[in-house]
Amino acid sequence: VGIYRVAVQGSVLVAFGLQAMTAVVAPQFARLYAQGDMARLQRLITISARVVFITALPVVLVFVLAGGTIAGMVFGPEFVASHYPLAILSVGQLANTMFGPVGALLQMVGYENITARMIIITALLNIPLNALLILFYGATGAAMATAICVGLLHLLLFFIARKRLGLRALPI
Repeated sequence: VGIYRVAVQGSVLVAFGLQAMTAVVAPQFARLYAQGDMARLQRLITISARVVFITALPVVLVFVLAGGTIAGMVFGPEFVASHYPLAILSVGQLANTMFGPVGALLQMVGYENITARMIIITALLNIPLNALLILFYGATGAAMATAICVGLLHLLLFFIARKRLGLRALPI
């Protein structure tokens, strides 16, 4: 559990830029949507997704290449074993950042109920997936289950934003 906790805490650093960007742009999403300025809203989404992805990518690369070494230096040699879970969770968070602040977008323009349902669905999926993968792979399995569910959540939110709003929440 301790090894997994270190991996989770490390992977949160990947999404730090997303959290900071969301705090800045979320009110602008609501304003631009209320004004019906979908072109500017799309530009803001794309730019924020780019910034978030570009800030997350180097952190993920460091964690994939040297996460265990870093965890060992910070928390002690027994935490070198957090390398694989940290790398997997970081890649899952990178998928999260790739879609930019799509969750905040949907919440700010009136789709908070759909967003909440998607969060509940993926959280409920995470439970049996964790049970199965932990059985075979331990902390690495827990990381795989969580990364899959985080990626799936944001993929679903992406498609909802595309279908309901006609907006593409990607950095490209």
